[in-house]
Amino acid sequence: MQGPPVTIDAPDGASVSSIALACDKACRGVLASAPGDSVALSAFTLAPGEAAAPPLKPLAWLTGSASRDVSPALAGRSGASLFFADDAVSGSGRVRWMTIAWP
Repeated sequence: MQGPPVTIDAPDGASVSSIALACDKACRGVLASAPGDSVALSAFTLAPGEAAAPPLKPLAWLTGSASRDVSPALAGRSGASLFFADDAVSGSGRVRWMTIAWP
C-alpha cells in the first residue's frame, strides 16, 4: 500500500466498464466508461500518497455501442502505448493502438 484508497468516478456519473494501469514511480491509467450510448476513454495519473481523486482527461470517443467492453491495456511501465478493442463502422471488431504523451 502506497497510501489511502482513491475512488475514481467516470465523467457525468457514467458506468465504468474497464480500467488499465501502468505503474512506475506513479501510476497512469485509462478508464473506459459508457456515458449514454457510446464508449469514452479517459486518462488519469495517480501519485503515491495522493488522497484526492485525480482529474480525468478525455482521450477518445469510440464507435462501438455502450454495451461493448473495450478492454484497454497499457504497454510498458510508462504506459505510453494503449491497446483497446473497438467496432469498425462496418460492424466488425478491431484492435486499435494509441500513443499517449503523458505529462
